[in-house]
This record gives sequence, C-alpha cells and structure tokens, in this order.
Amino acid sequence: MRYKIFEQMNLTGFNCPHQTYKSASIAISNEQCISEESELQLVKEHLRNAENNIAYLSDRVMTYRDRWLEEYYRADNLEHHMPSNIHVAYPPQIPYGAPSPTFFSRSLDGDDEY
Repeated sequence: MRYKIFEQMNLTGFNCPHQTYKSASIAISNEQCISEESELQLVKEHLRNAENNIAYLSDRVMTYRDRWLEEYYRADNLEHHMPSNIHVAYPPQIPYGAPSPTFFSRSLDGDDEY
C-alpha cells in the first residue's frame, strides 16, 4: 500500500527546496511547490485506483477459478459415473433450433402409438 506512505507526509508544511526570501522568487517557488503537491496528489490518486483495480481483478479471478473448479469436478464426476455406452454430442455439432431429445418412446397420456 504505497499511497499510505504519501498520506503520512505533511503536505501543508511541504518545504520546497527552491524557496528564497526575495518576493519575486517566493511567488515562483510557491507555484512550483503547488505544482509538486498537485503532482503528488495525482500520483496518490493513481496508486489508489491501481490498488482498487487489483482488488477487483483478484476478486474476479477467484470467482472464475471457483466456477472452473466446480465445472471441472462436475465433468469429472459425470465421466466417472456415466455408463460407457452413452455418447453425448459435442454442442457445436447440434444444429441451432433442433428439437430437444425425448426420453420416452411413447407419449405419457397412455397411447401406445410410436
């Protein structure tokens, strides 16, 4: 957490090395100090955003990893317990709009017609 280091610095008492006691050079050096402070604030903001992005992406990685593990174990369990004479079609081989397969060769209302 690098930005915490920057937060510990006292920005109001920031001593610019270019400050002198002449009035013209004090105005210039104050502008330099203000620009340095604004740059420091910008760096702190970038670091904060980067840490937020890292936290978000880490959370997404864990979510998708958990989903992958669930699918992997489900597929492994299915392969282990599925009878060997069953063949499941690869999804891209099934044409779009094809009717769903039926499990019964006759209708459920009692008709014996096939």
